[in-house]
Amino acid sequence: MKITFLGVSGALSTEYNSNMLIEHDKYVMLFDCGEDVMHSLKAAGRTPEELSSVYISHLHFDHMGGLSWLGYYMYFVAKKRITLYIHESLVSDLWAMLRPAMEKIGGMPMMTLRDYFYIEAIKDDHFSFGMRPFGTSFQLVRQTHVETFHGNMYSYGLQGGEDNKDGWQFFISSDTKDLEIIRSHNMAFSTLPSIIFSDVDVMNLDGVHPNYNKLVTLDPGIKEKIWLYHYHGLGDKMPDAVADGFAGFVKEGQVFEV
Repeated sequence: MKITFLGVSGALSTEYNSNMLIEHDKYVMLFDCGEDVMHSLKAAGRTPEELSSVYISHLHFDHMGGLSWLGYYMYFVAKKRITLYIHESLVSDLWAMLRPAMEKIGGMPMMTLRDYFYIEAIKDDHFSFGMRPFGTSFQLVRQTHVETFHGNMYSYGLQGGEDNKDGWQFFISSDTKDLEIIRSHNMAFSTLPSIIFSDVDVMNLDGVHPNYNKLVTLDPGIKEKIWLYHYHGLGDKMPDAVADGFAGFVKEGQVFEV
C-alpha cells in the first residue's frame, strides 16, 4: 500500500491542502478533497480518472471544499461515479454545503449528492476497499477537532492496514485538537499503529491542532512513530522535528510505502 501526500499544509497556508492518495493494487482513494485539489493532483502528475473513491474526514473547506469540482468533473468529463466514504453523521451537512452549487445544472432535474457519487455512509466505523481477502481495511477514529460551549466538531481520522496482517499499519489523524489516539491506547505503545501521521500547530495558535511543544513531551517510543503534517511553513524558523525525536515533517509529494 502506498500513501502520497498531495499537500501538507493547513487552511491558513498558501501551499496545498493536506490531502493524500491511498493506493492498494489498482484502487486509489483520495483522503480528503480540499479547495485546491484540482491543482495538487495536477502538480503530482495525477488525474481524477485514476480515483476509485474519496474519503471525507470532516467538513472544513481545506478537507472537502473541492468536492463540487470533483463531482462536476466526474459527471461531465469522466462520466462516472466514484464512491464517497463519509461518516453518516456528516452526510446531511455536507449536502447542505454543496447543494446551492450542485443541485441545479442546465436542463436537468434537481440533482442530489447521489447523482455525483456512490454514497457509503459509514455506520459501524469500518470500511474496506480492494478485492478480499487481500484488500485494505480502515477504521474510523473520532476525534475532537473544535471544542465550543455550543458543541464540538469532530473529525474522523483513519487507521488502516491489509486484511491479512495483524494490527494497524498506519493512522492518519486528519484534524484533531489533541492526538487522542495516544490516550485511547492507554499508553500501551506497542498497540499503536506502526506509523502515525499527525496534524500539528507550529504557530502556537493552540486550540484546534496538537501544539508542537506539547507533542515534543511525548514518550520517545511514540515520537519516533510520528510524521508531522498539516503545518504552516515557517521557513528557517521551523523546529527540527528529527532532532526532537519525531520521524520528521512530511514534505509535499512525499510517498510512503506501508
